[in-house]
Amino acid sequence: MSKKVEKKIGKLLGAAWRPQKERLDADIIFPLFIVDILEGRPLEIHYLDKESQKNVDGLFVPRKPLSKNAKRAGWQGFSYDLDKVQTRIRTLWKTDRQCSH
Repeated sequence: MSKKVEKKIGKLLGAAWRPQKERLDADIIFPLFIVDILEGRPLEIHYLDKESQKNVDGLFVPRKPLSKNAKRAGWQGFSYDLDKVQTRIRTLWKTDRQCSH
């Protein structure tokens, strides 16, 4: 049984923007599992289903491309702005260990 997230998750780094944009344009969205870790051990596991990600403006935020001096110049990533879907994220599992943040 899942429940609503008790704390705000905020923003998370995603991966490469171009493949993500291509998936979004093709209406391909994957569920998102978020594992909160402390000292190498999981504290909580959160879940955002794919339907909750559809048609949410600003959920996927492209980052600035890497500069021409970077090793992978021009590469562009993205971030998830989970503030846009905070009420839709569910906690699937939570340990009784305490988190410092």
